[in-house]
Amino acid sequence: VLAWIELDKGNLPEVERLLRESLQLHRASDAHNKDIMIAQVQADLGEVLGLLQRYDEGVQSFQESMELLDRYPDQYDRLRTRTTIKYAEMLSDMGRNAEALRMLRNVEKLISQYGAYSDLLWRIELDLARIYWRMQDVYTAALKLRIAFGIRRRLGLSNWQLIQQQITRWFASRKFARHGH
Repeated sequence: VLAWIELDKGNLPEVERLLRESLQLHRASDAHNKDIMIAQVQADLGEVLGLLQRYDEGVQSFQESMELLDRYPDQYDRLRTRTTIKYAEMLSDMGRNAEALRMLRNVEKLISQYGAYSDLLWRIELDLARIYWRMQDVYTAALKLRIAFGIRRRLGLSNWQLIQQQITRWFASRKFARHGH
């Protein structure tokens, strides 16, 4: 929770520190769901490393997360989807739009079969909009953004708050890129 408060403030180095501390605690744990907790934190760390534009480390963190999830086939699809969304966001930031698009389409098929994960579907649609925009397909990007906003509205979520969060994250990642942190 502290990591996400710091993320909302744009304090990415502190978020990284908190997530690495959380990883150490989970790895030392005897909890029965240790692998899943580690996979979740690895995905969060991958996201932050991507925002810091430390892409090689981010890819490694996401791959470790996915490897842990692969130990539990047909389980934890929600976490697998969440991780894939974050991974695809970073790949798109790296300019690997075709790969990100493929990943999102695959996970969209997976999650659509459940019908109860609207909170993840809007994120997929938002990321698809971002990728189509980067690929200069403005029409499809606008359509996907409209779908994402519609899902959020049906869920009672604020689209204005989403825009504010996206802007904060964008500026935080650009700040660290400019200063070479």
